[in-house]
This record gives sequence, C-alpha cells and structure tokens, in this order.
Amino acid sequence: MNCQKIINLGLLSENESWTLFQKHADITDEFSKSLGGVPHELCNKCKGLPLAIVTVASSLKGKHKSEWDVALYKLRNSAEFDDHDEGVRDALSCLELSYTYLQNKEAELLFLMCSMFPEDYNISIEDLIIYAIGLGVGGRHPLKISRILIQVAIDKLVESCLLMPAEDMECVKMHDLVREVALWIAKRSEDRKILVNVDKPLNTLAGDDSIQNYFAVSSWWENENPIIGPLQAAKVQMLLLHINTSISQSSFVLSNLTFEGIDGLKVFSLTNDSYHDVLFFSLPPSVQFLTNVRTLRLNGLKLDDISFVAKLTMLEVLLLRRCKFNELPYEMGNLTRLKLLDLSGSDIFEKTYNGALRRCSQLEVFYFTGASADELVAEMVVDVAALSNLQCFSIHDFQLPRYFIKWTRSLCLHNFNICKLKESKGNILQKAESVAFQCLHGGCKNIIPDMVEVVGGMNDLTSLWLETCEEIECIFDITSNAKIDDLIPKFVELELIDMDNLTGLCQGPPLQVLCFFQKLEKLVIQRCIKIHITFPRECNLQNLKILILFSCKSGEVLFPTSVAQSLQKLEELRIRECRELKLIIAASGREHDGCNTREDIVPDQMNSHFLMPSLRRVMISDCPLLNTQSRIPSQFIGICPEYCLAKWPSHSLKALVVNDCPKLALSWIFVMIRSDHSQNENLPLKLDLELYDLPQLNSISWLGPTTPRQTQSLQCLKHLQVLRCENLKSLFSMEESRSLPELMSIEIGDCQELQHIVLANEELALLPNAEVYFPKLTDVVVGGCNKLKSLFPVSMRKMLPKLSSLEIRNSDQIEEVFKHDGGDRTIDEMEVILPNLTEIRLYCLPNFFDICQGYKLQAVKLGRLEIDECPKVSQSLNAIQVALEDGSS
Repeated sequence: MNCQKIINLGLLSENESWTLFQKHADITDEFSKSLGGVPHELCNKCKGLPLAIVTVASSLKGKHKSEWDVALYKLRNSAEFDDHDEGVRDALSCLELSYTYLQNKEAELLFLMCSMFPEDYNISIEDLIIYAIGLGVGGRHPLKISRILIQVAIDKLVESCLLMPAEDMECVKMHDLVREVALWIAKRSEDRKILVNVDKPLNTLAGDDSIQNYFAVSSWWENENPIIGPLQAAKVQMLLLHINTSISQSSFVLSNLTFEGIDGLKVFSLTNDSYHDVLFFSLPPSVQFLTNVRTLRLNGLKLDDISFVAKLTMLEVLLLRRCKFNELPYEMGNLTRLKLLDLSGSDIFEKTYNGALRRCSQLEVFYFTGASADELVAEMVVDVAALSNLQCFSIHDFQLPRYFIKWTRSLCLHNFNICKLKESKGNILQKAESVAFQCLHGGCKNIIPDMVEVVGGMNDLTSLWLETCEEIECIFDITSNAKIDDLIPKFVELELIDMDNLTGLCQGPPLQVLCFFQKLEKLVIQRCIKIHITFPRECNLQNLKILILFSCKSGEVLFPTSVAQSLQKLEELRIRECRELKLIIAASGREHDGCNTREDIVPDQMNSHFLMPSLRRVMISDCPLLNTQSRIPSQFIGICPEYCLAKWPSHSLKALVVNDCPKLALSWIFVMIRSDHSQNENLPLKLDLELYDLPQLNSISWLGPTTPRQTQSLQCLKHLQVLRCENLKSLFSMEESRSLPELMSIEIGDCQELQHIVLANEELALLPNAEVYFPKLTDVVVGGCNKLKSLFPVSMRKMLPKLSSLEIRNSDQIEEVFKHDGGDRTIDEMEVILPNLTEIRLYCLPNFFDICQGYKLQAVKLGRLEIDECPKVSQSLNAIQVALEDGSS
C-alpha cells in the first residue's frame, strides 16, 4: 500500500497536541500522572497530527488503566506500516488503534464498508444502512430496530473521529488517511478483503482471477462503453458498480454468465450516476443465481420487464430508483422477507394495476415518487393501506418543496378521489403525518367533519397542504359537537394555495375554534381569493412560528394587540400583495374587521415581554396601503402603535425585506434594524437588509431620529441591497459608517437620484484615531445610478481592507470610485490601497476615467479586470487589463 500523494499533516506543537488530547479523552494532567505518564506518551506517539490525536483520545475516553497500557504497548510495537515515512506511519498506527478499540462488530463492518467509496466522497447514510442490512446487520429484527442499530454504529464511528460529518446532513465522509488504514486492515483480514477499482475497465476487472479472494468489490471507473463479463468470485458478498456514461451512451451490457460465479452475493448495487438520461439495461438469465441477494439496488436504468425480482426470495431491501419499467410483478408476494421497497423517481407504465403491493405482507417501508398515471397511484394508495406491518411510507405523485416532506409517513396526491378510501380494508390516511392534496375531489367540503368521516380518523396528522381543491369551502366546520383536539390532536401546520372556493378557516363556537389557533405552528395562505384573514382577539397564537400571507384579503388590521402579544415564538413573517392591509398590529380601540376591539392595554402587561421576541425574518411586499394616514391616528407607524416600538426585539432579526410599500413609515424600518443593547445582553444577530421600490426613502441615515445611540443603529448590518428607490440621495454619512463593522456587501441598483454612498467628512477622516470604516466589506455592486459621480470619498482609499469584488455598470455620470480632491499630495499619499481586491468589472460607463484620478492603484491580488463600453477610461487601467490578460494566456 503506497502513499502516492503528499499529505499536508498540519502538525501541532507538543503543548497544542496535549491540550487537544486532553479535551477529547476528557482527562487532566493529574490523571496522566496517576497512570505514570502513559496518556502523555500516547499523545506524543501521534506526532502532532490532529486527526490521530483526536481518534486515539476519543477511543480511550473513559477506559480503565489497563487499556491505556495495552494501547501504548501496541503503538510502541507497531511496525505494520513500514512502507511509509515515519510521521505518516505513526499516524496510521494511531488510527488503527482507534479501530481496535471500537469493540462494536457493526461499527467495524461499517468502517471497512466506507473505504469502498472514492476519496473525499459524500457517503449516504441511507446507503450504508441498506447495504448493512443486506450483509445481515440487524438479523431478523424489524427494519426500524435494524436502522437504530446501524445508526448507533455510525454515530460511534463519528464520535471516534473515524468518520466525519459532511456538509450534507444525510451523509458522512472518511478522511483519506483513515480510508488508507481501513483498506490496509481489510487487505490483512481473512474474510473482509476489499477491492476498490477506479482505473480499470469493468471487463478487465471481471477477468482478474484475484477477484475471487475478495469479500467486497466496488468499481467507480468512468467508462464510455461499459461491458462486464462473467464474474468468478464465490466469496464476494457485496458488489457495487457505478456507471457514469456520456449522454450519448444508451445501454449497459452484461454477459449472459455474469452472475453465474457469484451465487454468494448478498448486496448488489448497479447505479447510473448520470442524471442526463436513463440507461437501457437488461439483466441476463444468470440473475436467477442470485438467490442469496438481500439488498438489490438499481438506479437510473430502463428495465422494462422486472419479473426476475420475484425469484430473489431472500430479498429484504429492493430499490428501483429513477428506473423505468412496465409493471410490478404480481409474483412479488413470493418475497416473504421483503421489508423495504423504494420506487423513488421511477416511472411505471402499467395501465391496469395488478394488486402486487397488497401481497407484500411483510413490507415495513414503501417509497414512491414518480410520474405514473393518477389512477395507478390511487390504486397503490388503497392497496398499501392494507399492509399491517407498514411503518414508514412516502407516496408522492406531484412535486412539493422539500421542506414540507420531513415526516416519516407522507402522502402527496394529485387528482385523488377521497371516496376510494371508504371501501379500503385499511386506511393509509389514518397513519399519515404529512398530507398534501392537489385537485382533491370526492365530495368533501371540509376536513372536519367530512374528510375525517370518510377516513375514519386522522390521529397522526401533523401537516396538511391543500392546493387547487375547488370542493373545499372551509377547513374546520365544528358547528356540531366535534372537537378538533379529539379528531386531529397532533395537527400543527396548514398550507392553503389557490383554493378558489375557500371562504374561511374555521366555523363554529369560539371556544372550540380557538384551540385550532393555539396549537398552530405554521400557517401559509396563498391566492385564496374568497377567504378573509382574521385573527379574533381572543385567539392565542403562542406556538405559531411561521406566518405567510400572499395575495389575500386581510382587512385593515391583521392582529389585535392582545393577539400580537401571544406571538412569542414567531420566527418568520411574510406578507405579500395584501392590498387592503393598513396595520399589522392594532392599537387599543382600533376597529378590527368591523368590530371595535376596545383593548385597554395595562402598562405592566406591555412591559412584561417583547412583541415577537423570536422574530428572525420579516418580508413585506406590495402592500400599498400599509401606513396610510387616512383615518389612522398619527401615532401609528404602519406596523404597530408607537408605544409598541420599544418592544420590538431587533436584536433577534436576521433578515428584513421591504418591497413596494410606498406609505410605510421609515421609522419602523429603523426600529427593526436598530441594535441598541447593553453589555449584559447578547450581541445582535447579523442582519440582511433589502429595500425595493420605496419612493419615500431618501437616505438610510434618515431612518431614525438623531440620537446619541443612532451611531450604533446599524452595527449588526451584514448585507445591504437597495433597488429602485427613486428618491434615494445617499446611504450613509461618514460618522455612521463607523457603526458598520459587520457589513460585507452592498448592492445598489436603479436609484436615479443617488448622489452619495458615503457623505464625506474630511475633518473626521484626518483625526489621528480614525478607524477603518468598512473593515469586513468584500463586495460592492452599483448599477443604474445616473447622478452618482463617485462611490467613496478619497479619504476612504485605505479603509476597505477586505474589498474583493467591485462592479459598476450603466451609470452615466460616474467618473471614479474614490472622489479625488484635486489638492496637493505627497508621493506616499498618492495610492489607493486595496490589498484583497481580486476582480473589477466596469460596464457601460461613458464618463468613467479611473479608480481615483491622480492616484496609483495598489491591488496585489487583482486577477481580473473587465472593461466594456467605457470610452474615457485611463491608460493606466487599460495597461493593467492588458497585463492581466497577457499573464493568463
């Protein structure tokens, strides 16, 4: 086993190594001394390599003294990796030691299994689980228990630092050094030898006699013409073939005798990794020899006839993902061990459903997403409901946002007739947690009582999505004695989209209606033209986290103040195209949907807690009457009464977007973005601010009254985007720019009156203690600002240390980035210093001349300068552009 590439070990000092070792072993100096210094010596054996330190320390955490002594003995006497340099050899020995201390058979097998994937590969946890089940992990336990056992083993590998979490939460990764150790351990073992092929044609692999000695084989060779002949490998239990073909490749060929010599195979995966097209594939007659296969995975293949699967009687897991085939074979009932059937992304061309699913009596998990006929899907839904062992399912025949499908039992059905469930022996809706209907029909005018009566109960329902269901007139009609809590006790999320005949959420006695609001965590209503959004003042929204209203009738006021005070958990508020809305929060005595609320707010009650203290994201768009002065007292500022302003917890806000609300008071925006806080409070979150189509906006500086704390009002601002604000004249004064320590990006577009981004104050800039004004600013984009002549005053030419990207376009009068003063300058001062600037883009600037006239640009990292339709640009910039182009050619 040769290490063919240089690995940067990033070695730690002795003290750093010991600190890291102590942390992961959870020991002290005194503990090490009590063991005669054994832990310290073990740490030194890791040679400063962080990965080795962490894995060894983690594996010995909580171990008895004797195990520490044995670990040191093994490392002292390890000479197994003699073909490596000393530092790498010691590190590999440490990693092997960590494997030895796993003391978990499932974890050991999974560790070796992970080495079958290429270097730096995102290894799907789901794939590891189904492969491990195929190899017998979990035995004959129910699938749920087997999953738990395997997940515990994976977690142990992560805790031991033999696996790493990937960016994708559903995957793990294996460090290259750890992978090398795993392959070495597999090579040395008697019954766990692994062959990973990345550089040979599949046909060559099949002809290699040594393959018969391997326990597992994986191939990742990218082949333009994949062909594989007979395999003589009686010991192979796991075979993973990954085909990555070109778009033009349309088929994959197996020899008629391919499977004749691998009758001991338990896991077989054939995956077409190309998402461009489905690969035609026909299994040869020798597939009948795979009588021991427990996990079969076929992905991205056009199979046509899949009747062969009915002969694989040991199958426990069958995955036909992104495949095309004619029908599910009726003989699938012969697969008495089948626990999991995954048809995700597959197309089934069956015209008349044959009832195959109901014969899979042991099925515990069923996944189907595809483009099959509505009638076929409906029959499958009815059929699956009869499976008594079914614990987990996802059946989707239309696309939904991924965030909605987060439960273990979900249905998404298009054009479904709810009456079909009346005749079914079981009812899958009784088990479903997440349900989505598009174009539902069958006579139900509401969920309660109509749908519940048809279904017979929906006790597990948590989330409901209804889209274009024209028969639905109301969600809950509880004019009878029925109670929402009794019929759908777990219900917390409701999304309604394009429901043209929906007239209300709830009908019935107030006390019974209010329980619906109290439990609700998410409410989304989009384009429901007949519904009138009201929140009765008696309702308690104490659990609501997300509220989204789009193109709805809301009346003048959304929340009475008493209701707003219950919104302690609200994290996201989005309101768009609510054209009647004038106030989001009402005041005392404010008319609310025709009824006088007459709320007498007691001062102590108002001071007891913030309004919406958990709010993270606010988006308000296309609300033309928001904050109109007509019939609203002057103390109202658009979102809430003036006395509520101090209760807005701006320190929690992460994103604020305001678009096309021409009457919205700008003082409210200031309240939302201020970051006034005491030393004892948590620092505010970083804020993204987006302002669009606000004719009332003439300066960010104007957003709040002039007070001593205004200089700190924007210190949490991270990203700023201002577009189509036709009266905007300036963004910041130089004094305010001192309070922007977190600002990373600025984008300004189509602000025709803009004259200054930062108003100059040369006296302030010349002070001895002048600070860096934008210490983190990396990106600046300006376009369509035809009165802007420069971006920054010349005094800021050394005050943008992190600026990386600068783009200016379509601005007729702009002449330079830094406005030159025309005065006398010394030689040392005649520089614009931008140490991290990497790219400049200048487009359609008829008067642009230079970065700063008379100053030399110092940008040592500049690698890209694009200039287009800038006829007056200076010779110095042209020279830089030519030099960069010559250097890259």
